[in-house]
Order: sequence, then C-alpha cells, then structure tokens
Amino acid sequence: MLIAAQASTDDLLALALVSKHFQDLASAQLYRVLKFALVDLSDYDHIHQTSRLASCLETLVASTRDYAKHIRELQLGQPGPEERATRIPGHNAVSGRLLNTLLLLTLKKTKALETFQWVLDAIRGRYVVSY
Repeated sequence: MLIAAQASTDDLLALALVSKHFQDLASAQLYRVLKFALVDLSDYDHIHQTSRLASCLETLVASTRDYAKHIRELQLGQPGPEERATRIPGHNAVSGRLLNTLLLLTLKKTKALETFQWVLDAIRGRYVVSY
C-alpha cells in the first residue's frame, strides 16, 4: 500500500491491470481524492469536463466493483479566494438532473468520505457548500 501511495497515476493505472489484488490497491489510491474543475458554460472545453464528471460518476454508481468506498475527498469546482466563480456545466435541465442524480447515488455509496465541497455560482455571489 505504501508503494501505491507514492506511485503516479499512470503507474497506478498500469498496476491495476496486473491482478485483482493490485487493482484493489491501485483503486484505493486512484479514487481517494476526486477533484473536478467545473467550468463556465462559455469556456470551450465544457463538454469534455461534463463528460469526465459524468463518466466518473457513472463508473462509481454502475460498476460491480465498489470504487466509491475509497473516496475520502470529493470536490466540485476549485474553491479559493483568487478564483472566479464557477458553475456546473450542462446543456439543459435534464442533463443537470442526471448529473445531480449520479452525484447523489455516488454520495450514498461512499463509506469513508471526510470532505465534500461543491462551489456554486449564484446570482448574488459565490457559495461554497462543505460537509
């Protein structure tokens, strides 16, 4: 476990292919901290970011392996005083509800979550939801 904690993401992905035992060790590190930078809809790369978040949440919810048990920290947005406010990307209300549902199902599956932080862009300012 100590070696897996020091390995790079690429090394952990390669290690996960060796055996189920090593997949468990690598998964514990790969899913320990999940951070998603939620971009403004005007940004060019918003489709990629939405797809990355949706794909990760789908894996956490639908996989036969319980990856969500490894999550210790989940951040949506990048909170900090020097950053501009961000909002959750989405093309319409339906996709927003789908992402919210996947997030809720993921949170229900977590067993060791220590930090959950979601930066919201509201009309009157910036809000940070932390638990």
